[in-house]
Amino acid sequence: MVAPHGRYDYSGIRGRPVYDWPGGKRLAVYIALNLEHFAFGEGLGAELAPYGAQPDVLNYAWRDWGNRVGAWRMLSAFEALKVVSD
Repeated sequence: MVAPHGRYDYSGIRGRPVYDWPGGKRLAVYIALNLEHFAFGEGLGAELAPYGAQPDVLNYAWRDWGNRVGAWRMLSAFEALKVVSD
């Protein structure tokens, strides 16, 4: 058995009371996007191959595409699927 940490009591899933979100919903989902950017040629991105050639075109391209195209495509998909709400 793992030593207790004292932050909260253990509660097995079978012993917990039923919980519904507002409107009788049973599931909540949180979607978060991690958008990163860095200046081209500044060497501030995570290098997949350490000591690789600079400027790091691969890492810059991923971030550039994600900010210009990817995030907007995801937002459109969420809206089409009615995942986004006010």
